[in-house]
Amino acid sequence: MESYFQIEAIDRKDLGRKASKKLRREKSYIPAIIYGNSNSVFHISINHNKILDILKKEKIFSSIINILINKKKEKVILQDIQYHPYKTKILHIDFKRIDFYAKLKIKVPLYFKGIHNSPGIKSGGKILYFTKYITILVLPKFLPQYIEVDVSNMKINQILYFSQIPLPIGVSIFHLVKMKDNRPICKIEFIKSSVTKENKK
Repeated sequence: MESYFQIEAIDRKDLGRKASKKLRREKSYIPAIIYGNSNSVFHISINHNKILDILKKEKIFSSIINILINKKKEKVILQDIQYHPYKTKILHIDFKRIDFYAKLKIKVPLYFKGIHNSPGIKSGGKILYFTKYITILVLPKFLPQYIEVDVSNMKINQILYFSQIPLPIGVSIFHLVKMKDNRPICKIEFIKSSVTKENKK
């Protein structure tokens, strides 16, 4: 897939805790690093408000990102974000370089479709989500921005597992391949109505 997001960054020379605090306080920038592919760690700074706005778009977490530094491009994925404990502020970001010939281990969102067509939902059930994300193994060129989960045929008390999801080309599920762990994704549960409860009393 093509890079979906582009972020401008500045090469960061002053390192350490004091320099990072000064960067956040005086220049409204945050420290970040780029690492991976046996290359050295590259220290950068990014405009805080711009990256905060970009992070509101869920697709960035499952997209290849172009980082522009002094007219040079680094293709990366978002690896880790450190947030302030109680303020709406980012403290630090880690980006990981892409090797287009090696599989990525990356978490992508699940998109549930057909909920209202489900026999279980029509019978008065409610969908219970065990997870809304899944960790996959995939080459960068096949990286999907989400995995589609069709629940339109699910009945009351039916559980859908990892192994039952049709996957896009080139995609495998990390927990199935590496851990043989077939985890549940969702379940349709019957919800007793308040009328039924009152009648029992």
